[in-house]
Amino acid sequence: MSVTSLVDGEFLLRPSNRACWIFLIFASSLCLTTAQTVQQFAYNTDFFFRNPSEIYPQPVYVPKSQQETIKTYEKIQFEDSSLRFPAPNQNEQQQPRPQPPKTPGAMQFAWNMMKMMVLPRQDNTVICPILPQTLLATLHDGADRAAQAELSSSLLATSQELGQIVRSQELAIRGSSVNRLDQAMAVFLGTDTKISKPIQDKALQNGVEFVPVNFLNRNTAAATANDWVARKSQGLIREIVAPTALDASTRLLMASVINFKGKWKFQFTKTEPGLFETAPSADSRSPVAQQGPMMYQFNRFRYGEIDFTNGHGMRWVELPYESSSLSMVLMLPKMRHQLQQSAQQLSVADVTEIITSLNQNRGTNKMHLTVPKFNVFSSLSLVPALKHLGLRSIFDRASALQNLANEPLVVRDVSQRTFISVDEQGTTAVSAASLAFVALSAAPPPPIINFAVNEPFLMMIVDKIHEYPLFVGKIVNPTLN
Repeated sequence: MSVTSLVDGEFLLRPSNRACWIFLIFASSLCLTTAQTVQQFAYNTDFFFRNPSEIYPQPVYVPKSQQETIKTYEKIQFEDSSLRFPAPNQNEQQQPRPQPPKTPGAMQFAWNMMKMMVLPRQDNTVICPILPQTLLATLHDGADRAAQAELSSSLLATSQELGQIVRSQELAIRGSSVNRLDQAMAVFLGTDTKISKPIQDKALQNGVEFVPVNFLNRNTAAATANDWVARKSQGLIREIVAPTALDASTRLLMASVINFKGKWKFQFTKTEPGLFETAPSADSRSPVAQQGPMMYQFNRFRYGEIDFTNGHGMRWVELPYESSSLSMVLMLPKMRHQLQQSAQQLSVADVTEIITSLNQNRGTNKMHLTVPKFNVFSSLSLVPALKHLGLRSIFDRASALQNLANEPLVVRDVSQRTFISVDEQGTTAVSAASLAFVALSAAPPPPIINFAVNEPFLMMIVDKIHEYPLFVGKIVNPTLN
């Protein structure tokens, strides 16, 4: 797959069915601590994320204990900004590898989208934050200075950084015989619409598909775009745009798809009917138990806890995928049926600490693990959240994207469809996003843990090398598809 673009948060409690949170984070490059802030990013003007060797990488946060080691590699890092995968050797432990580039801006954007699009939702919700982030980053070349400033302050990551994430993810999965990560991007152009030649040339060089359509025939135009998405998502997402969303003013549609399939490193040994308790609601003070398929295994897993000052907290477990740097992380409140209260206190630093700890040489716990099987599909418009982040010009001002096409365009919608399936074999996660444009270590053995995911919970799919959230979401009731 040569296309370097990616494939979309909302939590709250339904009055009658309180929040069962899925927190899917499928990762790439990030490094955040509570002391870190994202202040300013110089955008790379490369529209489709090609990172020439002459472009220097972004600064990397380095722990104090590793600073001297990293200095050894400083010159190499600045001479070649491409991601390196050193071949293993006998002295590998004595010669630490350079740390992969981190992207705190990408993590912060994902966290922002989770707070606005996942946490407030009352139903099962999943998104893939990096997919719309990458699509929007491609608009930088076509935007005027005011719009570029908004893109920078709201997306918090440059196209160079996001391009490194995409390429490194593809490289990491490519070596696996059991996991798959496919990505694709297409631009659907109206009959009389012409993209700026420099932008189009770069897109073609990177394998982006350009598909001519006649938006005046909205049924045919929508079918063309939806057929493309269905092919790229292996039929799991069949629609990215409805015919009714297109009209005579539509000029351009950009679409991007990511398709991940991962096999568990440790297989579940049995599946049988079990009870999942949804949280108490305003109508019922007692939890509501519903029966559904529950998967079980006894194994060793990485496990951790987060404590908050008011006595609440979260506990989590890592479920790694076979031969992969990706993992799923499931999160439960420490106080049963208090997910909403605990998650409200969760911070981006807490999430970062969890993901970072997956790379540390820490012990594992024996665990009785019970997890529900579930399928979740979400369809969301991200415009309100993006405007809340300060990205307004591209939606409201015709001159904001004056250098994109042969006529002034504004973005009508930023939408995302995301599908997640979790079963005994592993995980399938697919997302499609679109932009529609219109004119205008030595201690006693740890105790055996019982970790039964039979109540509302959080979940993350994470890349342990690059530490970045890709999918985020929520499940209220795993028995609902």
